[in-house]
Amino acid sequence: MEKRVKFLEQAGRILVEALQDEIINEGLLQTGTLARSASSKVQMIQGEPELIIYLEDYGFYQDSGVKGVGQNRVTANGQSFFPPGQFKSEVIGGPLPFPVRFAIAQKGLKPRPFIIKAYDRAIQWMNENIIDNEEEMIDANIAKIFSTNGAVVS
Repeated sequence: MEKRVKFLEQAGRILVEALQDEIINEGLLQTGTLARSASSKVQMIQGEPELIIYLEDYGFYQDSGVKGVGQNRVTANGQSFFPPGQFKSEVIGGPLPFPVRFAIAQKGLKPRPFIIKAYDRAIQWMNENIIDNEEEMIDANIAKIFSTNGAVVS
């Protein structure tokens, strides 16, 4: 179990680094808040370790895009995690100046996909590293089963 937790912790670090890299590659590093928000944690759920990833909510809107309330339409991008959202208000909230918030709500946000690219990098790393890790866990479990039943395991 401990090896599985360590493996998931390392996979979480790989995914967070990949998210941060892809955020930078997409030019989404205005203040750095989105990149700094990416984090991971391994949590025990019903006795099994699970990897949990955190990211600011607006990162999903940046990734998938949001259609504006005006005539501008946002085209979906097949590399985005979700289909584009839809602004419903004439002005978005937040600390930006009013004209900027108004323009964003009217024109929308074009998709700048980064989540699936990062996920694919993390999955590739897991696929390259999980076999040895799982083999050791399986071998240990088999040795435990045999030794419990009286076999001598070396």
